Amino acid sequence: MKRTSFFSGELQIQANDLGNELDVIQTGLVGVSAGAVGFREVALMTGARRTTHVIALSPTQVVVLGCQAMAHLTQHHPTIAAKVFTPSGPLDG
Repeated sequence: MKRTSFFSGELQIQANDLGNELDVIQTGLVGVSAGAVGFREVALMTGARRTTHVIALSPTQVVVLGCQAMAHLTQHHPTIAAKVFTPSGPLDG
């Protein structure tokens, strides 16, 4: 797990890149290209390439989870993992 930041206008995720991480937005706002349900989670779980561009619309801070961190989260904290994969909005408890 690592933390990273993006400036407004900075490309956070590039379509067609390999998806080996998942970003959990802590603060900020991002824009996701049309047709996307979420971002990175499908590529992370299937090994597929990313299908969307994600651009920071404001200064944005994220926690980046790799495959091992997601496996640990899923095994030891399944309720939290389920919330991470729900595209309904922020993690609010």
